[in-house]
Amino acid sequence: MKCLAIDVGNSRIKWGIYSNGWLQLDAVELAYAESLQQAWSSFKDIDRVIAVNVAGPHIQSLIENWLNPLRSPVEWVVSAPILGGIKNGYLEPEKLGIDRLVGMIAAWHHSKRPVVVVACGTAITVDAVDHRGHFLGGLILPGKKLGSRSLAEGAYGLEILSGQYSPFPVQTGDAIYSGLIEAVCGAVERMAGRLQVITHTRPSIILGGGDAGLIGAHLQIEYEYHEYLVLNGLVCIRDEPDA
Repeated sequence: MKCLAIDVGNSRIKWGIYSNGWLQLDAVELAYAESLQQAWSSFKDIDRVIAVNVAGPHIQSLIENWLNPLRSPVEWVVSAPILGGIKNGYLEPEKLGIDRLVGMIAAWHHSKRPVVVVACGTAITVDAVDHRGHFLGGLILPGKKLGSRSLAEGAYGLEILSGQYSPFPVQTGDAIYSGLIEAVCGAVERMAGRLQVITHTRPSIILGGGDAGLIGAHLQIEYEYHEYLVLNGLVCIRDEPDA
């Protein structure tokens, strides 16, 4: 059975064809999403389409139209109290970002141990899952571009400036750039420490998203990088007996 998995994010659309392993994987910037209509038009023998979307109803409607020729309706995964082996600990489970939840599903199935899942995109999320597959809670931080823009808009004199990382910044651009990185790294390391205390096990740290390399380069703990984390989570959901 061939499955088309689609991850519609705030900045990019990632997709892949899966059948006992990934046959094809690709990504496109959201601004160029219409190029997918032609790319997908040649697909044959697709038995199932499973997807997540955090970019709004307009792009969801476009994707459904582009995939009409496949005659396999798109299954849009939404957050639920239990999904893919993960117990969703959000007070209102349906309000947990579906990309976060599906990323946790992939990370937990991969590690089968306590895990901190870090999605480094437009916003950065830092989520904790224990050894039982229970999502305990997580953090949301601004990504590099979003954080810089927020400072520029909200603080007089802190216009958007280019910068580079420095442990002891001595100019404003570097101070902003380094501060955003240090904030994320600190959040990841503190979350990992808390998870280790309550589970008595050193957790896995799994990073995904466009800025994962940038964040990972400054972490002081070991981590793994998974480029297509959400797509792998969709495969885990697809493989559930009742999915």
